[in-house]
Amino acid sequence: MLESGIDRIISQVVDPKINHTFRPQVEKVVQEFLATLNNKEDANVTHEQVEEKTESSLAITGT
Repeated sequence: MLESGIDRIISQVVDPKINHTFRPQVEKVVQEFLATLNNKEDANVTHEQVEEKTESSLAITGT
């Protein structure tokens, strides 16, 4: 009986606080982290594309 009362208090008091306070902060941090990963991947792809273009132009000019 005590355990079910504690579960009810947690579901009524703690869960809304977690969803209202902590969840938006966690989502923000995750989105920022994923954005930095995407930027790093984009930078690597762009760098590789520049290298390929440079190699292609060198092959065309024969140098």
